[in-house]
Amino acid sequence: MRRFFLNALIGCCIFAFCVSQAQAQPNAGMCPVMPGREAKSHLSVDYQGKIYYLCCTSCVKLFKRNPLKYIKNF
Repeated sequence: MRRFFLNALIGCCIFAFCVSQAQAQPNAGMCPVMPGREAKSHLSVDYQGKIYYLCCTSCVKLFKRNPLKYIKNF
């Protein structure tokens, strides 16, 4: 019985990890507006159910104005 609960717990942890990875940022840590610059975790925009992280507030404004221009590379 103990083994069953341990296996169930491990299964739930693996499932949660997979779900979190599926929702990971699509731009892989780089700013879509200024490629080559590292994106910051506190600067993000939700576009079509995906969260895009950017490097600065200026990039957030530019991305919000024309997201299709910047996500075509990702």
